[in-house]
Amino acid sequence: MKININEVDRDDLLLLPGVNAREADAILSERDSRTNFLSLDEFMEFIARLGVPPHCYRRIAERVVSATARVIDF
Repeated sequence: MKININEVDRDDLLLLPGVNAREADAILSERDSRTNFLSLDEFMEFIARLGVPPHCYRRIAERVVSATARVIDF
């Protein structure tokens, strides 16, 4: 089962390979500050900047999606 990175909570993030409590909190903070991750690539770039071990990237990417619905105000 895949998790939506734009809807998960801290406990769900801690289930991802290589993600610890500090990194989970940073992900939530970043997600909230940008009003969601627009793509899986954007999320994975952020994961890399956090220092998550590279050998975990593929396993993380296999377990997440970045489905989001943004309201665009015209």
